[in-house]
Amino acid sequence: MHAPVLRRAVGRRGAFLQPHPPRLAGLLPPARLAEPRPPARLALLRPPARWAALLPVLLATAGLWPAAPARAVEERNPFHAVLPPTQPYDPNARLILDPRDGSVLQEMPDRITINFRRFEFGLDPSSLELWIDQQEFTEQLHFWTDQAWLDLQQQPAGAPQLKLGPGQHFILARIRDVAGSYWNSISSIALYPYPCPGGCPWPFAPTTQPNAVSNLMEDWQDFNGTPYFHSGVDIRVPAGTPVHSCTDGTVVKVDNYSGGSSLYWEVAVQDPVGYIWQYHHLEGASIAVSEGALVVQGQVLGNVVTWSTAMNGFTYNHMHLNVVRWFGPGAIPGPYVDGFEHYNPLRFLIKGTPDAVFPQQFNVWFADNESNSPFAADSDAGDPTLDGHVDVIAKLRDRRDVLSPANGQPYELGIYKLAWQAEPIDTPCGVGSVPRTTLATFNSMPGGTVVADQEAILLKIYKQFLNTGGSFTASKYDYTTQQYFYTLTNTHNGVPDDVGGFWETNRTTALGGYYPDGLYALTLYARDYYGNETATTTNVRLNNRLGYSGICADIVLGPAWVNPMDLVTTTGEVAEFLPPFVPVTFGPMHEGSAHAVVGFQGWPVWNFDLPNRQIRVAVGLLQGHVADVEFVPLLGDVIMDIDAEVQVMPLGPAQTGQVAFSPFVPSSNPARLRLSTRLARDPWTGQALVGRPARLGEVTHDMVLTKQINVLNEAMLLRSVGPGGGCIVWRLSTTATPGASPTPVARPTIALSAYPNPFNPRVTVKVDLGSAAIVAVDVLDARGRRVRQLHSGRLPAGASELTWDGRDALGRPQAAGVYFVRVSGENGLDAVQKVAMVK
Repeated sequence: MHAPVLRRAVGRRGAFLQPHPPRLAGLLPPARLAEPRPPARLALLRPPARWAALLPVLLATAGLWPAAPARAVEERNPFHAVLPPTQPYDPNARLILDPRDGSVLQEMPDRITINFRRFEFGLDPSSLELWIDQQEFTEQLHFWTDQAWLDLQQQPAGAPQLKLGPGQHFILARIRDVAGSYWNSISSIALYPYPCPGGCPWPFAPTTQPNAVSNLMEDWQDFNGTPYFHSGVDIRVPAGTPVHSCTDGTVVKVDNYSGGSSLYWEVAVQDPVGYIWQYHHLEGASIAVSEGALVVQGQVLGNVVTWSTAMNGFTYNHMHLNVVRWFGPGAIPGPYVDGFEHYNPLRFLIKGTPDAVFPQQFNVWFADNESNSPFAADSDAGDPTLDGHVDVIAKLRDRRDVLSPANGQPYELGIYKLAWQAEPIDTPCGVGSVPRTTLATFNSMPGGTVVADQEAILLKIYKQFLNTGGSFTASKYDYTTQQYFYTLTNTHNGVPDDVGGFWETNRTTALGGYYPDGLYALTLYARDYYGNETATTTNVRLNNRLGYSGICADIVLGPAWVNPMDLVTTTGEVAEFLPPFVPVTFGPMHEGSAHAVVGFQGWPVWNFDLPNRQIRVAVGLLQGHVADVEFVPLLGDVIMDIDAEVQVMPLGPAQTGQVAFSPFVPSSNPARLRLSTRLARDPWTGQALVGRPARLGEVTHDMVLTKQINVLNEAMLLRSVGPGGGCIVWRLSTTATPGASPTPVARPTIALSAYPNPFNPRVTVKVDLGSAAIVAVDVLDARGRRVRQLHSGRLPAGASELTWDGRDALGRPQAAGVYFVRVSGENGLDAVQKVAMVK
């Protein structure tokens, strides 16, 4: 048994020393992570009692738990006059997980992200581990500088698959620093079912159709005071309209939450899943239910009150709907106090017919970090030149129409998700990309259950003041003005952050310029609730006087092994083999890495002779199978993913007449081999093995391979040897110099079409590329979720045809409706084609 060692356990709001669990000391997930089980359905209504008891104590200690309930109205912000100075993450945390600890989700997340703050704390990314519900997913991680992520929408075939169902799930990330100490971060997330399969009815007749909405959960509210988030949706109807309950449930609150004003009566109904539906602005005398009463879906709760103010020329009669959960202590209180987690009501309601109107982008400005005066805009002549800590600010909005019969009010779908990325066009070696980075997803109220945190994050997502062309403008929502400016780059270690959030264009690392001088394609993404996404690309030029001084993928010829591989039997017999040099041809850089794909004719067979058994064990590639070599110049990382086959043959005398490996037979003994500079695990002992990426100017890497393979029904160990792994040397071209600029990459051209359209049951997608490119071809549903991936990898120049059979990745038939085929790839390649399935 391992002796306990001290670790620093980093929580959401603090750090403390505690004994390291023995199993975790052995590099396996702690046994206690296996103990919790998904609670019973009704138990999901409330967090564990120990959380509820600790929450007010922790918040009071931090000065964030109010002595008396704070109340809110839409015309003013009553919460806090001064924002707290604390960050929304623990400044001592080495690892920050997303989803964050305590997250409540309604569906499996698209990805799990680990921000490991490498440059702030000297961490060793090669030792990063990821465990989810006691299953390891380390090998599936994607890396970029100080971020790693597990893509749950596109998990590689043959690797452990992760499907998170309802209940509680535990995520454990672990990494080593330069001093050899390990840092852990544990996140507990809960997946709750939706209260109404297929969507809940709307609160106004006809309840099967969406009503007109004017003000959304994420909208900026500023009624001549401190700005704050609108916490739900405003649904516009004439005064006196009956309000129907969207769900079955229990009435948990009937109260007036604003000093007796007739405008602020609410009825709150808790549904069987635990969500609390707060119906605000009811006429007090019309309320037809009392606290403790059971209601059924569609039951009338009361009528909408007559509002006292006009918006856009029409009286603003409306009902405000919140969907919340209560995580505070005691009985459920009135609204707008610390302890409520707010969720976007549009996630739960019937969506109706999806629109095809894409969000609008009006302009993009570039400013120094937290400056209110931009130094350039995308409307300026030529490509904007950027230098230093840059904020990218965009004015965005979605569809705005005038609909009857609710007095001509605006109907707005709003922005649901905001993200940005940068792809180099003509930088040295093609390095300098920024992966797609999300600023905000408005599926719940940013900031969690603490009102002050909600306000703090509001001011990091929205730009409050901006001097555009000599006059100050700003994000604003009141009865006459609705406009939104977002600082897309305000993300730091996975959370919105103003002071620490920016595009650090002048960053340097051990390998030279983090973002070297050159032309970049900067893309901003804005998605609405129906999955319509606007991707607007602006070319910008970085001029920091920084050059890249690492090893370029375009001058790497291939790996040469310094140490042999060996094959070890259970009886201790060892066979060695020194693989020969493998020439490779890397494709262009994409998201910071380059790939070389080697087929069965180019990848050598590894032969291990076992004289005592008179057999030769051959490890090679079958026809149609490949070895994928990934090279990340900026990190110095190498990963070889080999789709190998093991064949056994008699050992001929003096190697005469030896039977050779055959690549043309059916697969009978596959072996997926992963030779990596990153963490790998001994399959027999569980010991963690960490390689070493190349340092600046080096061409040597410590590669790790320890895999169990089957030889005539016997488990044998195939491994690399040498200090830290099997050392390899990259051979470089003698005609090029590391850091030399390659020929600028031309922007790719693409034509995308589909036929027949509408279709049933199959549609053929035609992708016509002006030049060969690495692309992903995805089918998205009307909400923007991936249904099926049709292709991932290189497509040749010219026309390629792919077929979708109307099924998802699990082979399940999909419903009739509108879908989108999206092609995305290197150098800013992006195209979307709408298709319709009819039945």
